[in-house]
Amino acid sequence: MRDDHPLARFAAATRANAKAVARVRRRIDATHGDADTASLLAALPRPAPGATARVRARLARRERRNHLPAWGLGALAVAALVFLGVRVLTPPPPPPLSATLAAPTAWQALAPTDEVRLDFQGQGVLAGTARAPRLDWEQGTLKVEVEPERGIDLAVHTREAEVRVVGTGFSVTRDALGTGVVVTHGHVAVLCADGEKALLGAGEARVCPPTHAAGLLGRANALAAQGDTAGALEAARAGLATDASGAVRSELELTTVDALTLLGRADEALAAAEASLAGSPARPSELRHLAVRNAITTTGCPAALPHLRVLVGEDATAPELVYFADCVADTEPAAARAALTAALRQGAPPDQEARIIQRLTHLAPELGP
Repeated sequence: MRDDHPLARFAAATRANAKAVARVRRRIDATHGDADTASLLAALPRPAPGATARVRARLARRERRNHLPAWGLGALAVAALVFLGVRVLTPPPPPPLSATLAAPTAWQALAPTDEVRLDFQGQGVLAGTARAPRLDWEQGTLKVEVEPERGIDLAVHTREAEVRVVGTGFSVTRDALGTGVVVTHGHVAVLCADGEKALLGAGEARVCPPTHAAGLLGRANALAAQGDTAGALEAARAGLATDASGAVRSELELTTVDALTLLGRADEALAAAEASLAGSPARPSELRHLAVRNAITTTGCPAALPHLRVLVGEDATAPELVYFADCVADTEPAAARAALTAALRQGAPPDQEARIIQRLTHLAPELGP
């Protein structure tokens, strides 16, 4: 048998050495006393028929199964290197960013990464990753500085706009007017919620107005407070063009009537007021005051009387009471006298008080001058 045959290698690997033989003898002696060791070993049973053949067949199969050609071993080595190389060369995913920005009264600074700096006064939420920060800005002003040419994909989201930038400086302000973007250097892309797009450069600005009813009402009120009546009217009408309902719709209707009145568009204002009063407005008295004011400059008493009759029983002003008395003096003198008396009780200015007394004297001569 060749020395490299499996059975030869098995025999060599299992050949007893002196120490192993000594251990066996000691165990036999401890168990069987002075019994002849050789006779004990001779008494062991011989292998069953065919056992040797089975051992040889088993060893042969194991040798074939464990044998790989050289090219197979090379392929396995290359695959292992590629796998390890991919694991080593592929960078781990960037860690997520998570922070709540809250500075209602004072400016605060935050540098979530080496490439991004934030200065803010207001509130919002920072998320995304170090390579792609995402800011949901809710209220106030946010100033952003991004290192250029560093591959940072930063975006700021508000309800009215999305601002995306790769390396620049800009600020985002969200207030009642909407979302305003001002670029200090570089370029930003602005996508407004209404679909308008703009690419802004250094020194340029853009405001994305609200697109929902409540936001448009807030914008209309803010513009009205600034004296921009035309802008307030535009915002209010845009709000009415949405699915506005309930108290928000009532306020938008009232703002529309008020703006039309201030712009001197009496016919439109009166029609808008009466249309709103036909429903269930939240503040009907204010609408009636505006309706009377516009009716006086259009058709006069015929248009004003329906609203005056309601106001006389509620909260008519002294001028409205006097105007009502003038409208009904010929047909309802008693109602006219009651209205004039109520105007006097309200404490009309001295110049108006004299005219009221003159009217009362005309209606009731027995009262004297």
